[in-house]
Amino acid sequence: MPYCSECGVAISIWSTDIRNLANSLCANCLENAVHEEQQREAAEQQREAAEKQLQMRREFQESKGLMRVKFRVFRLDTFSNWESLFEEAASFANELSPEALINISHSAGDAIGSHAVTVWFWSKQIVEDTTE
Repeated sequence: MPYCSECGVAISIWSTDIRNLANSLCANCLENAVHEEQQREAAEQQREAAEKQLQMRREFQESKGLMRVKFRVFRLDTFSNWESLFEEAASFANELSPEALINISHSAGDAIGSHAVTVWFWSKQIVEDTTE
């Protein structure tokens, strides 16, 4: 009868599958090992995402001197309803990086064309090289 290499419990052949026998782990230890591996992978993914976000923030801060606020207006008169207006504005906003997006605002009034959604974002200013 095989024994679990982790906890020493006898492993019943009837209560194990091939993975358990190959690893010599009881079902409980195998479940714990899988859970620990998943936690390690999740922690690594979080660490990589945090590093990427920090790098993007640094790049954004370094280039902020060349950044300018821009906006794009979406008006209800070009769309059939509020939902399609918001969908179009959201689609545009989704094309921006999270660091570039400043805000999304909307307005409504009685005049024709006064219903609008505005997407505010940072944009790099193109600087011409004048060193020649």
